[in-house]
Amino acid sequence: PAPVPLILHVSPSGSDEGDGSAARPFASLARAQQAVRALNHDHDVTVSLAQGVYRLTAPLRFNARDGGQNGYTVRWEGASGLRTMLSGGTPVTGWSQVDKQRNIWMARVPVGMDPRQLSVAGRLVQRASVEIPRSAVAFHPWGLEIRDPAWRFLSTLPDQSRMEIEGMSWFTHRHAMVDHIDGDRIVMQQPGWRNNLVGYDTLARPVSADVARLFLVNALAFLRDPGHWFVDPKAGRLYYKPLPGEDMNRIEVILPHLEHLVSIAGTYDDPVRDLEFRRLHFSHTSWRRP
Repeated sequence: PAPVPLILHVSPSGSDEGDGSAARPFASLARAQQAVRALNHDHDVTVSLAQGVYRLTAPLRFNARDGGQNGYTVRWEGASGLRTMLSGGTPVTGWSQVDKQRNIWMARVPVGMDPRQLSVAGRLVQRASVEIPRSAVAFHPWGLEIRDPAWRFLSTLPDQSRMEIEGMSWFTHRHAMVDHIDGDRIVMQQPGWRNNLVGYDTLARPVSADVARLFLVNALAFLRDPGHWFVDPKAGRLYYKPLPGEDMNRIEVILPHLEHLVSIAGTYDDPVRDLEFRRLHFSHTSWRRP
């Protein structure tokens, strides 16, 4: 007779000291993955994840050992009709209002965390930014020349190398990093800046000047609009200007710390086989590539 399929249970309220049974479920996906590798050579194995949020401290990496062996199948699945989430983020609590006049709030976060995305009440919110008229600057191979004196205050801002130029155009959405700002010169990091001046619908030569918009992004001085945020990784501080009606003592704020949640990679001679995922939600990642 065919071997009876095996089920390993995982729950946010479980323990990795358990045995993976329904009565004693594992707590972590890494522990369940370890158990799968001992069973998938001669059984179909289902990893049954109970409802809840599974916060990953590192991406879950699958290789040939994690798929079904010898024609068997491994399935990872969430509870039917319930929300089972793999999260790469850290909840942020302990908010306090640090600027009453501008209604800016601050919370402590781990030093060094510097994502490009933030989730508030289940939605992505915008980093602190200001739109700069294209007429206020001139484009050069080294960066931007400030022609409008009203924008020369940029040279007084701290952490200039964390600032970005973001271009929203007809066909492209471009990002480039600032190196430093000296008087009326915004000197950009290379080769990223030059790459953004080459090709189609570039920062300097948009297809439609009527559509193209230019933004300065990621400085505390730009935190002006409700629903915007800024993080200071050196000080470990997250700033947010809430939307009308948002209560910072109750609202859920998630700061991502992973760029990806799952990777699946075998080799030409030893590929990943017979590995399935069902009814799982993947949330709270951020990218740092530029």
